[in-house]
Amino acid sequence: MAGFTASTTTITEGQSIQFTDQSTNTPTSWSWNFGNGGTSSSQHPSYQYNTEGTYTVALTATNSYGSHSETKSSYITVESLISWQKSLGGSGGDQAYSIQQTTDGGYIITGYGVVKVPTIATIQLPL
Repeated sequence: MAGFTASTTTITEGQSIQFTDQSTNTPTSWSWNFGNGGTSSSQHPSYQYNTEGTYTVALTATNSYGSHSETKSSYITVESLISWQKSLGGSGGDQAYSIQQTTDGGYIITGYGVVKVPTIATIQLPL
């Protein structure tokens, strides 16, 4: 019987997940499908997801008696990174500690910082 787990099921773009085969009956080969065109034949693969979305993962384990598959629908959630510009000041000590999305698609960011010299900085935060 094919079976597997993942080290985590929610990540941000660019992170990897370690998959662990838990199949029984001594499989001799494995065929993984990560839901975005990516595949592996390793027993315990690590896989990097680079695009936001929800992914179905499938494993087919094969032994001398045949094959068996397990599919976990909508198993992996990959969240996007938000990127925006901050202008009119800031320093390396600026920190955002609360982010709320508004109904019109914008964001309210609560935090603190020290304004010394006007700068423009790019900040990335996970959703």
